Amino acid sequence: MSENHMMMEDVIGSHSERMKNLSKYYPFFKLWDNSLSLYKDGIYAEVDMPYMTLSIIRYFIEENQFNRKKVTYEMVCGFIRELLEEDFHIYDSDEKKALASFIFDKLCNDGRPFVFSWFDPKDKKKKVFRVRLIESRYANGQMTFELTEEAIAFYLDTKEIKDESRISVENVLLSKMVASRNFKGGLSVLMRINQEV
Repeated sequence: MSENHMMMEDVIGSHSERMKNLSKYYPFFKLWDNSLSLYKDGIYAEVDMPYMTLSIIRYFIEENQFNRKKVTYEMVCGFIRELLEEDFHIYDSDEKKALASFIFDKLCNDGRPFVFSWFDPKDKKKKVFRVRLIESRYANGQMTFELTEEAIAFYLDTKEIKDESRISVENVLLSKMVASRNFKGGLSVLMRINQEV
């Protein structure tokens, strides 16, 4: 068996897992690509969507994971309005409100998953991953929002973690959950670590 043939078997055999790992980045770059340059004729093009995306994900991690709060639409839009005022000097109340709603709706992809298509060389067909950053839940007459596991993994992957092992990322998340006394979330992370091992 030639070296090229062995290499191609390795590429084909690992392609599905690599694409799955890449899929968690797709929403971020899709949001970056579809920036605010078309919103209201581009008057808010200077608002940096990658910064907004990472800030909002961090807000959700703080509220959902560490404070164990259920985040409402009003709460997250209030946070976005603060960012718009402090970092981009948008002070008009009505404009901030409309722009915050627009940005959050973009992160939620208007309720649909981001669709990541790719070719599977093993099965010789196109496959699709559906990725969400934020999920909504309706309970007790109230709509709340929380991050998906993919969004948390994406956010942690953007940090400077030298060891590329997924277990290291899970350990960081576990230590933060234990520090915030979120033991239920910590148990979930432990189960994922156990599966990885």
